[in-house]
Amino acid sequence: MNEQIICQILEEADIEYKTKGKNVGENTVNVCCPFCGDTNYHLGIFKDGGNFNCWVCQKTGNLQYLVYVITGDRITIPESNQYLPEGATEDLGDYVKKILKPKVKVISKSRTTTLPEGFQYITELTNNNRVLNYLEGRGVDRIFAQKMGIGYTDHLVKKNRFLIVFPITENKKVVGWVGRDYTGMTTKRHVIPGEFDIHDYLYNFDNIPVNGKVIVCEGPFDALTLIRKNLGYTPVAVLTSGLGKQQINKLIEKKPHTVITCLDSEMTFKNIAYAEYLTCFVPWVGWVGLPKGEDPDSFKGNILEQVHWIKTS
Repeated sequence: MNEQIICQILEEADIEYKTKGKNVGENTVNVCCPFCGDTNYHLGIFKDGGNFNCWVCQKTGNLQYLVYVITGDRITIPESNQYLPEGATEDLGDYVKKILKPKVKVISKSRTTTLPEGFQYITELTNNNRVLNYLEGRGVDRIFAQKMGIGYTDHLVKKNRFLIVFPITENKKVVGWVGRDYTGMTTKRHVIPGEFDIHDYLYNFDNIPVNGKVIVCEGPFDALTLIRKNLGYTPVAVLTSGLGKQQINKLIEKKPHTVITCLDSEMTFKNIAYAEYLTCFVPWVGWVGLPKGEDPDSFKGNILEQVHWIKTS
């Protein structure tokens, strides 16, 4: 993103702007703010990323969202290689080709597995305060934990002790699980059973409606946070730092209308790459570029205001 591209987009959308003068910074293109009604061009669009900030009402977001609010039109912005990992020797197009072949054969694959020894679902009778307090600290109360089928293990087992356990289901059958230490005293915070291939399954997959809208995030707590925000999208977690072929197969089987990739901030390049690939199968596709150091679980703003749409048909 640069000044020329921003100005071109604003002109095509018939939005008045300033590149110099009062209230205009060296690194911004400024417009009047549609959120607070300011008419003195206090909303600056940053040339080095396309995100905006209004210095009056503090509203933030990206250029696509701003154009949508002002005009009602969704636009596609040409992406550059600005999000390439440091030291990368390939561009975005090459990376997309590298992670997956152009076509994916949809293969249904399902199985059953056992939950860890000593596993207990959280219910209205659960009195393990350490578990409940940990979940409360992550924004998950007892009722929500019950609804999502979350469980735990305690000190009475020898293996996989002190874990918040997230069962992974498919067609209402448990196909695997992942765990998160709730004591803060172990060196291994995340636990994945050796027999479970996390690249084959998605957390919250069973709740994706056919022809629905999906937002893809990294971990179960990211998904839980997005569920609580009621964004109108079904969040699913990939359980690792990227999508596997079988996970994409699962998404395609649901024939989603819209998919947004929203991995953690340090995964922005992968967000774009996976979103680019999904345009082969999904009518509406976008990716989220979170501020540095943020993930969906910690981000306080509106995720949907950070979406960069790359295919809208």
